[in-house]
Amino acid sequence: TYLWTTLARPQAETTDKELKAAIQTYLQDQHELRCSRRDSKLLNVCRKKPGIDPILWLPMSPAERMRCIRYRLGWLPSGKPTPCSRCHHPSDMNHRHLIACFSIHSTLNLPHDIDDPISYLLNRLPKKPPRSQATRNYWKSKWPQLCAILETLNKHCNPDHRQGYVPPDQHGRDLLEWMEPSAPVSLQPTSPITS
Repeated sequence: TYLWTTLARPQAETTDKELKAAIQTYLQDQHELRCSRRDSKLLNVCRKKPGIDPILWLPMSPAERMRCIRYRLGWLPSGKPTPCSRCHHPSDMNHRHLIACFSIHSTLNLPHDIDDPISYLLNRLPKKPPRSQATRNYWKSKWPQLCAILETLNKHCNPDHRQGYVPPDQHGRDLLEWMEPSAPVSLQPTSPITS
């Protein structure tokens, strides 16, 4: 196969370490090739390295995970051409419109040169509990805000979808407890975006 032709030594002499490195290089090359295609807009906002997205395994409530996945897959907004019911703009609701309409850059206190602040934060979720107190404090602020934003966007884009009320002090609690398992998490209530 193609993979064996990329190895420096014959198949019988190749070590496991060399094979793993060749596989990683191959997967990275394939990922970059897919990202370079014009029709891979959603793939381009995901993590730059191939692998299992942490939103699939990090501790969070089923509702939070569902919203993260729906946003990642482009299902939030619903994917149907619909005018925005918040600002009554006739253009279709899409990620770019929702980000502007709900002032998400300002809400998350992120620079406006970031195209998609939600994907920006999802791409930076830690894969292991952070050691740095500054990093933990950053996520104590950002993660509950992001969860509240995704809940608001979900309600806005899917008004018929009924989901229970989540108190502001409960947004993102599972992930924050995972980051500091030995200490209780004290959260400041976040103000949800009003629609």
